[in-house]
Amino acid sequence: MGSGLRIAALIYDALTVANMNAWHYWWVYGVSVAAFENPADATIAIVTTWNRMPAGCLGTALGLPYIALELFSGCPGVPSHCPAYVCVEKPEGFATPRPRASLEKVRLPGTSPPTRSAWLFRVPGRADIWKGGMLAELDRFRGCIVGLAVGDALGHPTEFVPSVRAIRARWGESGVTTFEATEDHPPGTFTDDTQMSIAAARALIRAGHAGTDRLMTTLAREFVAWAGSPENDRAPGGACMSGCHALAAGAHWREAGVAHSKGCGAAMRAAPFGLYFAGDSDALVRAAAAQSALTHRHPTGIASSVAAAAAVAAALRSDDLSFLVPSVRAHVERVDETLLVDVGCEPALAGSIGNREMLASLDRVEQTLAVDTDDVCSLLGGAWVGEEAVATALWCVLRAGGDFRTAVLRGANSSGDSDSIACIAGAIAGAAWGLSAIGASWVRDVENAELLDLLARVLYDARRGRDTPFTGEALDPFDAERLG
Repeated sequence: MGSGLRIAALIYDALTVANMNAWHYWWVYGVSVAAFENPADATIAIVTTWNRMPAGCLGTALGLPYIALELFSGCPGVPSHCPAYVCVEKPEGFATPRPRASLEKVRLPGTSPPTRSAWLFRVPGRADIWKGGMLAELDRFRGCIVGLAVGDALGHPTEFVPSVRAIRARWGESGVTTFEATEDHPPGTFTDDTQMSIAAARALIRAGHAGTDRLMTTLAREFVAWAGSPENDRAPGGACMSGCHALAAGAHWREAGVAHSKGCGAAMRAAPFGLYFAGDSDALVRAAAAQSALTHRHPTGIASSVAAAAAVAAALRSDDLSFLVPSVRAHVERVDETLLVDVGCEPALAGSIGNREMLASLDRVEQTLAVDTDDVCSLLGGAWVGEEAVATALWCVLRAGGDFRTAVLRGANSSGDSDSIACIAGAIAGAAWGLSAIGASWVRDVENAELLDLLARVLYDARRGRDTPFTGEALDPFDAERLG
C-alpha cells in the first residue's frame, strides 16, 4: 500500500456471521488517504449498513475524499473475536481507544464536511491480531497474488541469462537482489507469467461457481484478450500463444492446447486456482487440470498445473510447510488417466505417462533438500518444463527458512527459467507467509501494484460469494469483457 493507504474498489462481505445483511467489512471506492507511515497497518473497517445500501452505492453517496463508513454498534451477531474497541486514526496522530458506541467523527484536513458521518478507524495494532482468522487468510491471498508478481519481476531480467556465473558478472556477487530493468521494460515489470495469472484470477471471479465448462470458456476469453493485448510484449511461450490462437479461432477448450507440450505455462499461472479451491480438493484437481488443457495438453503439463495449485492451497491452509510436498503429491496422485482424457489429453499419452513424471520430480525435491547449491537448476532441471518448474520452486521455498526474500531470489538467480521459478515460489511463499512477509518496496514498486492487490481482495470475496460476470475497467487490464 505504501506510505499512503489507498482504499480502492472493494465492498466486502468479509465476516461470516448470522446477520449477514447487517454486518459488513467495507472498502470504499476511490479514496486515498496519506495517513499511514507503516504499510503493514491495515485499515480495518468493521461496519454495518443500517439502511441496507446495495453494493457500489456507498462511494457515490458521500463526499470524497472521505472514508465514509457507518457503524451500528447495536448490530446482533457480532463475532466473538471482534475487539471491544476500535481506534480513530487521524492524519496527525493516533487517537485514544474508544468503545464502538462513542467513535469520534473525523474530517480530513482541507476538506469539506461530508454528506454523512465519516469515520476513519482501525483495530488497535496490526491486521494479524486475528491470526488464523479471516484477516490472516485475506493477507495470504494478497501475499500470493502480489508475491507471484514480485517473484516474476525479479526473475524477468535473468530469464535468458544462461548461468549463475553470468548473472553475477552482470549484477554483482549477490546477483539480482531487487527489481532490475530489461532491455525493453523498466524495473518491476513482470512477464506473461503474471499476466496469465491475472487472466486466470479474473476468470475465477467471473465464473468460478459456474462449473468447469463455463469456467474454462470464460478463461478462454480472458486468454484470447490477453494474447491480443498490447500488453502482451513479454516473450510469451509458444504453446501459450498457440493455444490462444486456437481458442480465438473457435477451438473448444479441451482441444486448443498443444497435445505434446509440457512446458511450464500452465503451472506458472495456476496459483489463483489454488487460492480459490483451497477448501475443495476435488474441485482444485479438476479445475487446475482443465485450465492447463487450454494451452498444454501433455499429461505432465496438466499434472504440473495441479501440483502448482495444490502447493498454493497447502500453503494457504498452514505456514507449516513440512507437509507441503506430501500434500502436493496427494493431489497429483489424483490426476489419473480418466481425468487426463476428460480434460483433453490424448489417450495414448494419458496411459503411457500419466502423472509419473510429476511424481518423480516431487521425489527429487525431497531427495535434494539437504543439498546446498547456488543454482537450484543444477539439482532439479532448468524449469522450462512443468514438472521442473514446480520442483525448483518448491525447493526454493522449503530452503528459505520462512523468508520470502530468500525464496524468490533463489529462483530469480538461477540458470533456467528464472522468472517462472520465482513466480511459482513467490505464489507459494506469499500464500504461506502473507503480504506482510514481502518487502514494502517490492509491494509498492512491482508493476500494477494496486491492481494486483485489488485483484487478490476481489478473488477472496468471489470465492466466498457469487460470480461477478462484469468486474469493470479497473480490474480488466486486457479488455476481456468486450468479448463477453
